[in-house]
Amino acid sequence: MKDASKFYRGGMTVYTLEEKVSLLKVDQDEAYYCDCVSNNIADTMALNVAKIYKADWSIAITGYATPVEKSGGKLFAYFSIAYHGKILISEKLDLLCGTESVDAQLYYTDSILKCLRSELGKQKLT
Repeated sequence: MKDASKFYRGGMTVYTLEEKVSLLKVDQDEAYYCDCVSNNIADTMALNVAKIYKADWSIAITGYATPVEKSGGKLFAYFSIAYHGKILISEKLDLLCGTESVDAQLYYTDSILKCLRSELGKQKLT
């Protein structure tokens, strides 16, 4: 996108528990207990990625786009949107079992971007 560097500082994909602990400062015991998938983990990731990039806004998501044993075969994700060091949105997205992985990823992305768009609109009003 033209002039993206004026508003986008960067992003990261942090997949393993060890890297989430090391880079995003999630609590190791909590992360182990919940397989890094919880509201609190998403909140912590959103707040700390904003610190890393010195960004006003940040988004974090953690969850399952494919059924695995640890998710009980269910597809869900938690996401958080932070602004100026405060969590504005922290929600869970649930999907029907049998949803294709790519469709799950697209659904998560679309839902979160709609929330971000809504929050951006609210900030313009204040």
